Amino acid sequence: MEIKNLRQNQFRGFLPSSIGNLTNLRKLFLRHNNLSGSLPLSIGNLTLSFLVLDTNQFTSYVPNICHSGLLEKYTNGNNRFLDFAFYATLTFLDLSHNNFYNELSSNWAKCAKLGSLNFSVNKLTGIILPEIGYSQLQNLDFSLIT
Repeated sequence: MEIKNLRQNQFRGFLPSSIGNLTNLRKLFLRHNNLSGSLPLSIGNLTLSFLVLDTNQFTSYVPNICHSGLLEKYTNGNNRFLDFAFYATLTFLDLSHNNFYNELSSNWAKCAKLGSLNFSVNKLTGIILPEIGYSQLQNLDFSLIT
């Protein structure tokens, strides 16, 4: 199985650690459920190119979800994450409506392939780092930053 589309199923509870056993999985869509808690560390066992987690209730740190270096699209809007790891292969990243705060890290220089970045509705301060300008960004959304 390469694609698992589980969006809008009203699933509740935690994402089980057994998700890491689906080693052939390349695209995982969990958008619009009621999943909560931390992502299991076993998700790092997957070789995902797409990971869509929008509109759940995930919290805590985002574990290294891309040991394979293949992750291209990652959407994690409208959750409760506090931190994020950086992936050089990302072309699309949506981290809107989370609890990110303070200044952006200089690690964004590692995301040189980004074409779309959405950080809207977070609590960021400081300046937009020059490193972001070196990427291939076509869409950048920092709206409603408080």
